[in-house]
Amino acid sequence: TPEPGGLGWYDLLDLLEQVISGRTVLGLDVVELCPQPHSRSADFVAARLIYKLMGLIVKLSRNREVDATNHGKEEEQKGRS
Repeated sequence: TPEPGGLGWYDLLDLLEQVISGRTVLGLDVVELCPQPHSRSADFVAARLIYKLMGLIVKLSRNREVDATNHGKEEEQKGRS
């Protein structure tokens, strides 16, 4: 249910990025969708949110992998010094 003065789209995406950052996400669920027979906007927003979250999860997990790889290389170089 939309709330006056509630979170906007980009506010929500920023919040969710902060929540999942540094964590391993195993699954997600979108609840409280109430489709309307004459309007598909709620369906579209829910689908777009899931799509954005999937992309964000992949991006953040790749960043963690790169950080871990770089950290391993730094440790290896320290050992050689």
